Amino acid sequence: MEGCADRSRDKPEIICHCDINCRPRGWRGRPSAFQDAKNARESARRRASAYNSPVLISTNHIICRPRCPPPACPMARASGRSAAPGRASRQAPHPAGHRSPFIPEAHPMDMLDNMRLFVRVVEAGSFTAVAKEIDATTAQVSRAVSNLEAHVQTRLLHRTTRHLGLTESGQRYFERAKSILAEIDYANAEARNALLRPSGKLRIHAMTGLGQSHVVSSIVRYQEDNPDVSVELTLAQRMPNLVEEGYDVSIVSASHLPDSGYVAQTCGTSCSVLVASREYLARHGTPTTPEDLAKHVCLRLDTPASPGGEWRLERDDGEETVYALPPAPFQANVPDALSVAVRAGRGIGSIALYTALDDIREGRLVRVLPNYRLDTLSVYAVYATRRYLDAKIRTFLDHLRTTLAPALENDLRELNRLNGGAGNALREVA
Repeated sequence: MEGCADRSRDKPEIICHCDINCRPRGWRGRPSAFQDAKNARESARRRASAYNSPVLISTNHIICRPRCPPPACPMARASGRSAAPGRASRQAPHPAGHRSPFIPEAHPMDMLDNMRLFVRVVEAGSFTAVAKEIDATTAQVSRAVSNLEAHVQTRLLHRTTRHLGLTESGQRYFERAKSILAEIDYANAEARNALLRPSGKLRIHAMTGLGQSHVVSSIVRYQEDNPDVSVELTLAQRMPNLVEEGYDVSIVSASHLPDSGYVAQTCGTSCSVLVASREYLARHGTPTTPEDLAKHVCLRLDTPASPGGEWRLERDDGEETVYALPPAPFQANVPDALSVAVRAGRGIGSIALYTALDDIREGRLVRVLPNYRLDTLSVYAVYATRRYLDAKIRTFLDHLRTTLAPALENDLRELNRLNGGAGNALREVA
């Protein structure tokens, strides 16, 4: 008597307990063959469970070729048949309330489709009518309902050649299934509508200075056109984790973005400028070249997007000077905090134009080295993915493209005007 473990590539076939679990009397095959087959079957079961597979995991496993006595197999006993020598016996129908451990649960999407077909059959009163509606065969529709009955382990329909009717259990199942399918259809319609019409809560993150100077006003105008969208705005001088923190869009400015796997849309450009208070310049003089900065107190702004260890100054003719900052008496990670220290006369600081412009316009700050431009800052709208973009996110991104870029360009033109047309930072930043 030989033992083997053969897995067919043909149509899956359910086999009885004896073919898998029973080591028959008089086993004389290779001792490890039986255990190898059991291990293979257990491995298949784990894989099917891990992938929620609807495929039968016991497929033509022929473990042995003995005459397996009927009492050794509960499935064979239920059918009154035993396994024929050399062949795997087919599984008999399960007793009521019993499910074979070798038949995994039906896939949820298959169950949903079968449930929908069952409801349509009941409403149409015919398998044939439903088959014509969905361009299928009557046998396919009947098989779907039979699979549903096998899954719930109860008969839902009385079938005769002339009549199709609900059982008592089928009537209850039909009413509940209609309610469930209606809820699913409503949820699908609601989700599709969210892709078409802006509504719901839009969670936005923006860097502090950029948010206060431009993003808030842009959001206000967006909500005027989209009253069904509520906005939750968070200002923080960092790049958040959009997925973990639940933000729809993050608006940041940086000389470059770190790799993150997110999608980034450019919304315009700006730059940083060197500024100081009039009082400070009256006491310490005004630098005219980058080398003169060594004689002054230079305050540092240190952020993840703009590390504050050096200043890169580009002149009108393209010449670049890198000034390494010495230890500073004051350092901040938020532009507004640095602006307060600069306005108080503590030293010279590098501040983004959109943060410094109001103070320059009002005369609280004076631009230093106006013929030099510091880092070019790109402004990005960052979001998680392009696929199935919600309408409120898509329309807000479009709104940023049409409002934020012009506002940043206006900042540069205003700085040009305030400086009498002098300076490379005053031309449009590429």
